[in-house]
Amino acid sequence: MAFALDALLPLVDLGVDKQCQINRTPSLWPVLEGLRVTYAILGWLFLPMVALTYAGVLRKD
Repeated sequence: MAFALDALLPLVDLGVDKQCQINRTPSLWPVLEGLRVTYAILGWLFLPMVALTYAGVLRKD
């Protein structure tokens, strides 16, 4: 759970990624790395929208 939060939250370094190492098997490593990058990109897109909605900037008219 902490690794997921560390990967998802932009600009917040919880330091969990340094402690958690994924087994780098040659066939599975590119897939896992791609999923981690996709998850981080979704965090960069999703969390600012949540903050803007909470602040009242994004509203449904």
